[in-house]
Formats: sequence, C-alpha cells, structure tokens
Amino acid sequence: MKIQIPENAKSFNNPIFKGIDKVVSKDALKPVMSGAYIKDGNIVATDSHVLIEIDLRYYGFTEYEINILDDCFIDNDLLKELSALKRDQWFFLNESGFNIYKQGSGRVNKVLPFCKMSEVGIYPNYKAVIDVPKKEIDCINFDAKYLSFIQNIWREVSLNPAGNGLKIEFGGSSRPVIVTNVNKQLDCNKKEKGKFLGLVMPIKID
Repeated sequence: MKIQIPENAKSFNNPIFKGIDKVVSKDALKPVMSGAYIKDGNIVATDSHVLIEIDLRYYGFTEYEINILDDCFIDNDLLKELSALKRDQWFFLNESGFNIYKQGSGRVNKVLPFCKMSEVGIYPNYKAVIDVPKKEIDCINFDAKYLSFIQNIWREVSLNPAGNGLKIEFGGSSRPVIVTNVNKQLDCNKKEKGKFLGLVMPIKID
C-alpha cells in the first residue's frame, strides 16, 4: 500500500502508550476493561484497582488524530504492539488505524486497526471515582506496586519527569489515592497540555 499521509496528520517514529497494558484488566469477564478507552482527548485504562487518564497531547497527537481516536477502544494486544515499536518504524494515523512503515520505503507495511467503544460495550463511569470530596484521614491501605505502574507511565510521557513531579492526594480511608502532575507542561506550540491522572483503589481491611 502506497503511503498517503493525510494533510493534517503527523508522522511518528517512537513507541506510544508504553506501560498502559500493565493497568488494563486481565479478567475475561470484564472485556470493556481489557483495553484502553479514548474519550474527550484522553486515554483511560483501569483494572478496577488502578486507573490512569492521560491527555493524548502528551504523545504528540494533533487535533486531527485526537478527533479520529475519540470514543475508540485500543485492545491490550494493540497497546503492546504500539508500545514495542522500534525507532525505524514510523506510523501515521487515519480512519483505518495506525499505519506502520519504514522511512524511505514509500509503502505502508501494515495497518493496526482499532474499533469504536460501542463495539465492545459500555466503559465504566470512571469519573464518579475520581471526583470525590477530600477529607483528613489517619491511614489508608493500598498496594504500592500500582504507584510504580503510574510513575513508569508518567516517565514515558513527561518531557521532564524529574522537574515536573507527581502529587498524591488522599480522599479517605475507603476512597482512592489520586496521583496528578504538579505542573502543567507546554507542547511545542506553547499550548498547555492537560492533566495526567493516576488512581489507586484502597485495600479494605476488616
């Protein structure tokens, strides 16, 4: 297939969505959480214990690509394939999917398709978990390994992970731990990128 990059699209030669496959559900009874959901310019993934929400502009996507990806589902196999792309593998996005090619070849080697969320099911209302009132607490129990997952994903998307740290907020002993970026970043056009958000559900101890 001859390469025909859409006028408003960009070409990329870097892996994307690295680490997100670690936070999607592996439970066959939860197919809607077995991949990532893209909505309103953010990519969201959760396994019901940990959740991430990342502005797609962190990955360099333009409004053209963001509009194409809106309300789409990226399954776990596709997440892994996109995160494993080599530096000599370029891609651009169109309605057919992620078009992979080698620079100078003039041809698309393969197309990695995605589907609409409606073809898989209804994604959980994750906003209801994020938007909770904050209150003082004495202690909270949670699995710290999920903070490591969130930190590793942040390192992949942040321009300066050391200088732009993460903030942890506690909403209560039975509410999730919320992790957000401290400072907003600017993209190459000096436009602010949206929030990076991670969430870890508490472990309830009887």
